[in-house]
Amino acid sequence: MKLSVYQRILLLVVIQVLNITMISCSGSIPRIEQHPMSVIVNVSDPVTLECRASGEPKPKITWYRDGHLLNIGASKNEGSTQLQSNSKYTLIHDSNLFIISASLGKGNKSDTGVYYCKAQNQHGEAVSSNATLVITYLKDDFREMPKSRQVNAGSLVSMECKAPRGFPEPTVWWEKNNVQLIMGQANDAVPQPFSIFNNGTFIIANASVKDNGEYVCVAKNEAGIKKSQPAYLNVFGKI
Repeated sequence: MKLSVYQRILLLVVIQVLNITMISCSGSIPRIEQHPMSVIVNVSDPVTLECRASGEPKPKITWYRDGHLLNIGASKNEGSTQLQSNSKYTLIHDSNLFIISASLGKGNKSDTGVYYCKAQNQHGEAVSSNATLVITYLKDDFREMPKSRQVNAGSLVSMECKAPRGFPEPTVWWEKNNVQLIMGQANDAVPQPFSIFNNGTFIIANASVKDNGEYVCVAKNEAGIKKSQPAYLNVFGKI
């Protein structure tokens, strides 16, 4: 049967539509293959949150923090060292989120938060599980340094120490002559009963000359450890 010109044109259009439909049906919706993991880092350290997704065509990866879409700079591929100077966030291998320097602050100035990635292509989208980024820090300066004391034997001795500000809140202990003092344990360094309070205050209830020495307040959290300037205790009287 001979087809008219109009019928031939119509047949070509139908064939093209069928080809396009077959091509579009050959793809697949995205699937998250690697979810980001929660991480704890020190302030100013670099951070990488990983995300990998499959799909056809290759899905586009976007990142969110606390539900808000992140403004991400140019991608950084393997072997490349160039980053946009005005970009806080960069994609590595078109999927992993790289933060060049983890920062603290208020609102958008802080990188602390809950992150997730989203993979999208023409067939649909997939969302990863959440990952929490926690940023720790420990400042250099003690808010109160211990002071040297001179007392008579039998006196109550109190030394105050306020640790540097930090997150998480630093734990505090004391050292005498480079030996850690632990409450509830016999210690030749400080034979008399002593107490260490949560605010950092160190107390010897009944000082003797055996308590003479160099005392240091120590503060520690995940960001590091800081030691105060030494304070010296001199006890006068009988042993």
